[in-house]
Amino acid sequence: YLGLSEKITWCESADDKTCDEFMRYVMDNGNFGRKDENNKRSTVLAGNASSGKGSGFLYFMKKMQYDGLKQWKAAARFPVLKLIAWAYVPTRYLARIITGKRTVKQTGILLKKATDKKKLEDKLAAFR
Repeated sequence: YLGLSEKITWCESADDKTCDEFMRYVMDNGNFGRKDENNKRSTVLAGNASSGKGSGFLYFMKKMQYDGLKQWKAAARFPVLKLIAWAYVPTRYLARIITGKRTVKQTGILLKKATDKKKLEDKLAAFR
């Protein structure tokens, strides 16, 4: 099913409702939303509090720092900016809201999608 090998067994324990939700998600978004740039970045907003990598807040800050360093080219050129790289992503979202490139409603929708995606991933234990 979906080209999964016989070694992948996490899908065998999923109930019908979860499978339907998963298929709806795949059909709407493709490869777990990776082809949709907005969806791909939405995970930053939701964080991953249940990842087992420390407290939710600590993991969220580490993720923000990582994404800030990855996306903010100036931080690579000017090492002092690495100290505040964690602020890049939320500042970028805020700037887009202020300039009208993104509405507060769109950001809310993005957050809901990320939360729903995280819940589905947790149900399926797909990335453990």
